[in-house]
Amino acid sequence: MAGRVCAPLTAFSTTGPTPSSTPSTLTLPPWGNSITLPSPAGGLADPYAGYPGGNPFPVASPPSKSQIFPSNGTYVNFPLNVRSTYVQQWGLSYEFQVTSDWMLSANYIGNKSTHLWTQFDANHSIFIPGNCNGSPCSTIANVNSRRTLTLLNPTAGPLFGSIDTLDDGDNANYNAIVLKAQHRFSQNFTLLASYTHSHCPAGCAGS
Repeated sequence: MAGRVCAPLTAFSTTGPTPSSTPSTLTLPPWGNSITLPSPAGGLADPYAGYPGGNPFPVASPPSKSQIFPSNGTYVNFPLNVRSTYVQQWGLSYEFQVTSDWMLSANYIGNKSTHLWTQFDANHSIFIPGNCNGSPCSTIANVNSRRTLTLLNPTAGPLFGSIDTLDDGDNANYNAIVLKAQHRFSQNFTLLASYTHSHCPAGCAGS
């Protein structure tokens, strides 16, 4: 079963120093290594226990010509020709003067946001139902071994952890009605009462 989760969270992630502040290279090997260990064998006290090669940090800055690409490395993928986000807005208002002192109004407000940017893990783990050798096939401890690339290529796949991929296909809609009743200042008092009912369905960016 394959699935898609927007804005993924990892249980344990470590990031080494990087000479670049560019978001696309901030955590990318070999400039700055970020690895994903959902269930470290040694816990938080010794997270690299059992990790191939041991603790990969600190990372040389700038990286040497022999700099390694760590197992379960985290990568960021920006597709080509990403579309820009844009917003369309519209509205309609109606006012009615009941008396010389009272006025009622109704306002409709709407907008639509298109191509909102969000992200998903292109190398997410695959849920395997049932038991394997007497234990559940899918656990937090074997998240990395169930990742898409690892299942496709058990040799090269473990080099990749999460691959956070930008997606410009999210949309959002906002619709609202605003009702107002206003008493202009007279007879020593003024009053403004307002009620708003709104609805904003959205995809991943609004969840």
